[in-house]
Formats: sequence, structure tokens, C-alpha cells
Amino acid sequence: MRVLLLGVADSLWMKRYVEWVLDGASFDVLLEDADASRYADWYRGEGVGSLSFRSAAESGPSSKLATFRSFFREVREAADRIIEIDGLECAHLHFLDMRNLLLALALKRRNPNLRIVASFWGSDLLRARAAERLIMSWSLRVCDAVTIQDRESMLMPFHGRFGTRFDEKLFPVLFPGENNALQGIAEKESRAESCEMLSIPADKQVVAIGYNANPNHQHVTVLNQLSRMPEDCRQRMHILLPMTYPSISDGYRAELMAALEGLGSTSTIIEGFQSDEAIARMQRVSTVMIHAQTSDAASASIKEFLRAGAVLLNPSWIDYCELRGAGVDYIEYDEIAEIPGLLQQVLDGSLSSDTAGNMALLQGCDSMNREIVEGWHEVYSFIERRR
Repeated sequence: MRVLLLGVADSLWMKRYVEWVLDGASFDVLLEDADASRYADWYRGEGVGSLSFRSAAESGPSSKLATFRSFFREVREAADRIIEIDGLECAHLHFLDMRNLLLALALKRRNPNLRIVASFWGSDLLRARAAERLIMSWSLRVCDAVTIQDRESMLMPFHGRFGTRFDEKLFPVLFPGENNALQGIAEKESRAESCEMLSIPADKQVVAIGYNANPNHQHVTVLNQLSRMPEDCRQRMHILLPMTYPSISDGYRAELMAALEGLGSTSTIIEGFQSDEAIARMQRVSTVMIHAQTSDAASASIKEFLRAGAVLLNPSWIDYCELRGAGVDYIEYDEIAEIPGLLQQVLDGSLSSDTAGNMALLQGCDSMNREIVEGWHEVYSFIERRR
């Protein structure tokens, strides 16, 4: 099957999807902007083709679509180029933002025989505005298959927005998400050596905040709360901010630096492309991972921190029901203001979670196992049967 993936080629999760789900002779893969991504060499080595829809104006540093008219024109032009791809059988839309939602409608109108798969990544469903939800309902009607992450935490909001009318083509299937480098790093390096590789003091208790640079992780709010902790606790902490994607704006970076300066703890901000090994080191050296995102689905990054042995502080408004159901232990809070007190207890040893048990339970969780890969292959088999 010749498949075009429309999404962010720079995303580690897109790279892992191509690597684990679309490998083998049965798929001929094209990926939007593959040649311009940080994984460009890897994609080329795997025979993944590249297609770009960015105009010369868009590619400049201050590129913005000035009007709705120009936005719709860009969508039409992208749809025209996609329809011209020789032998294309499936367009797979990863992350259902406004552009991809409109592309689904435009593509199906131009070629009713083209199979379209629409995959929610999490925030595209959970944070969608009213106008986006309306267009989603139109777009999902023309899609041949719809996927959501997780089997419960995304299913409830999906049914809350769209009812059951899309259930006949709905697939709750997880994204492959295990960082295979984690076990190797743990076997060949001591924690002190991993800290040295990251220039992090090994004698400090490392507190990671969030797992990417999206402001929805509320890094600044959390840092400001941590400044309420006793000075001796703050001096024992080293703050780790994994800001590897997306790129941080100058304004948000300035807010982070101001909050860190007021905190009085040592800190490390990690930006830009990181290998799986570097990501595994960040997870492995972390004593505590503070998660304060406004919404989330089935996060592979959270599972990797837990599998590396970190204590997770997680908000009650994000229900990782499958982790709870599997017996994974983490500390929950209702308000961000509770974090300083809980963190102080963890650092002092008066509050703990079963990190060793978590590590044992999550060995191989979300790995490239038969269930996940076969789940995605069933999606493609389903749309072929609908021809």
C-alpha cells in the first residue's frame, strides 16, 4: 500500500511510528517534510519519500498565513498536489488540526476512492475549540477510519463530542512509544555517569518538570510554586526542563529564566534534537517527574519516566486509567498549589511510591509488541476492505 503521512516529521513519535508500524515491503511510505526534518537521514535510509507543501513565503522565519483566504488556498493547493501522487492509496492524517481537517474534506471531494485515516494524537481532541469540533464532525464523516489513543481516557471525550455515530470505523489503538535505549543506558552507565553526560550534579535530587516545551505543561506556574519550598529543599534540588520540542519562543524562555532565577535551585534546560540515548538519560537521572499539563492522553513519555524509576506527581484531572488498572503507583494532586508540599515529602523520604514495582510492571509496556503493531495493521486492512 502506498501511504502518505501528513504530520510532523520532526516528532520522535512519528519516526517511531514509521519504524515500527510501516516497516517492511507491504508499505510504500511518503512523509510530509521528511527531507527537512531532524530525522532526514534516517528517513532516506529507510526509503521514505518526502513531500512538502510549504510555499516560499511560508518557509521564511516570519511566515504566517495573513488571511483565511490564503489559508484555504494553501489547503486547496496541497490537496491538488496530493491527488497527483501516482498510485497513492491512503492519506493518513496525524494530528487533526484545522489544516488536516480541511484536507480530509478536500481530498475526498477530489478523489472519493482515496482512503483517508484520521488519527487523534490527544490535545487535538481534548483542546479543540468549538469551530474545530464542528469541522471535525464534518471531516470524520468522510474518513474511512478514525483512531484515538488509549482505550478509555480518549474514548469518553470522543463519545462526549461525537456520540457513537463513528464507532463502526473507530479504532482505539496506542502509538508505539517505548524508548528502547533506556535499558541499554541503565546497563552500561551508572546514574552518576549519566548525570555527568548531561552536566547535571550527581549529588542533587533531579526534579523534571514536563516532557516537552509546550506551555500547556505549565512549567512557569510550577516553578513559581516551588519557590515556596524551604530553602534547604530548594538547594538539594536540580531542576530539569526537557524542552526538546517544539521550539521555545523567546518570550517563554525569558519567563522560564526569570522563574528559575527566583527559585534558587540549580537547573538544566535541554533544547533541540536529542537522541533516544540522551532522552533515556534524562529520564533515568530524574528522581521526580512533575506533570502539570492541562490535558493528556496515553503518554509514552510519562510511562518512560516511570519505567526509569522516577516518582510521578500527576494531576487528578488527567486520569491514566490504564496505568492505574495495571497497578502502577503514582502520587496524585488536585491543585498545583499542593505540589510544593508533596515534593518536599518525597525529597525528605516521608512520602513515596512503589518505583521498583512500577519498573517491573512497565518493562516492555508500549513496546513494539504484536498487539500494537497488529492493531495498526488492522486499521489499514479495514480501509482496504472498504474499497
